[in-house]
Amino acid sequence: MVIIIESKKARKHLRETGKIYVFRKRIRKKVGKDWMTDKAGGSKIADVYVSKVGYWSGITWRILEPFVKQSGFNSMEEWISDITKYGSGEMPEKGWIYGVHSFGKN
Repeated sequence: MVIIIESKKARKHLRETGKIYVFRKRIRKKVGKDWMTDKAGGSKIADVYVSKVGYWSGITWRILEPFVKQSGFNSMEEWISDITKYGSGEMPEKGWIYGVHSFGKN
């Protein structure tokens, strides 16, 4: 099962640092070794390792704060904007944070 990272900023951060945190409003069925692309049906960009960091209900910006520096975004507001852009247009009430580590490139 592939992980899709649509944000150019997040992908750039992953390439530069080897790690990012991502927010998902649904739980992933697979953690562990995986691969990453930028869109549904896209080509492999990198081999990654995905780990579940945690689940939160009643998401607030404060909960995401410890992960912002490794999200690829400059602020919580920017990250929240990206989350809502690819979601329903508003911040979900619950979600999961995953760590994504790159260990290979295509």
